[in-house]
Amino acid sequence: MIYFLRILSNYHYIDSDAEIFKGGLLQYFSTFMSRIVGSGNVADLQQLVIIFKTWGWGDFAWDVTYFDWLINTFGGFVGLEPSSIGLTIRDTYFPGKSGAPTPGAIGEAYYNFSIFAPLFMLLIGSMFSYLYQKVKASGSNLLLMIYSIFLLRFVFLFSKVDSTMMSNFFWGAVPFLLTMCFIFFVLSLFDDKKYSGAV
Repeated sequence: MIYFLRILSNYHYIDSDAEIFKGGLLQYFSTFMSRIVGSGNVADLQQLVIIFKTWGWGDFAWDVTYFDWLINTFGGFVGLEPSSIGLTIRDTYFPGKSGAPTPGAIGEAYYNFSIFAPLFMLLIGSMFSYLYQKVKASGSNLLLMIYSIFLLRFVFLFSKVDSTMMSNFFWGAVPFLLTMCFIFFVLSLFDDKKYSGAV
């Protein structure tokens, strides 16, 4: 739903919906759906079909790809190559120079847990809901900001890419936290000077 609304808002922002309506309502619907389904705004159905055909009942990966974001984030420092289910699909089916396809959250879950993928995704959804409730109940502006980064840089992308988007969240949250620590440090210096002058 997020991506549906995103494309719709983009159309109206750039006023391209008026151009599309010149071709009639059917043309508008056709173009709009091609943007949603065919332009990478949801998990690519072709990649899902490849995953379903390639990895069957006995080919559990047992959640190994959910640690790929660690390799992709820190592995370069020790000479490790990037890893993901998308890269595995690319190396198996596509030319080596092409980009890695995006299996989506459900495609990655199927690769790891086979027919139990829907149950795993239910667990992930429950965890996201629990996290939201905890952050909301905390009343902490800092946690709310970190949670906002988590939504923008992981949750909204996870559904159409895969769990390697956690590195995207990491590189968004860490600079923010370092900046906040620096600001608090500088403010504490000014507070110390104010109190020491008063004494």
